[in-house]
Amino acid sequence: MNILDFIFQFVAPAAIGGAASILAPWANWGIERQRQRLARRQRLIDDWRRELIDNWNPGFDVVSESGRGFTTTSSYLSLRPYLQPDIRKKFDPRPGVIAIEIGGDPGKAKRLIADEINRIERAWKLV
Repeated sequence: MNILDFIFQFVAPAAIGGAASILAPWANWGIERQRQRLARRQRLIDDWRRELIDNWNPGFDVVSESGRGFTTTSSYLSLRPYLQPDIRKKFDPRPGVIAIEIGGDPGKAKRLIADEINRIERAWKLV
């Protein structure tokens, strides 16, 4: 038995088995991390749709009687970082400014949010 036979029969299988035992958990961790990221993103999309679109209250656009406005809801605050800057400007309150729209389309804000949620969902490749 020469040295190459020894290496191929005893050393190589042990080295390959050792490398596989180290790499397999790392690969599984990467797959699980991706799965959790997708699940979290899908949960966010579902929450945004339910809270910001399905339960939309047109009188809740700026500030409600309780002083709690649309832009202070947890759903909007979780969506806010993903909004495009021009859309974010339309919803973020400006200090000292009260906007009153008379005769406007009450569904416009809802459509803007819905379009943004759809854009984010496509960007995240959930559809």
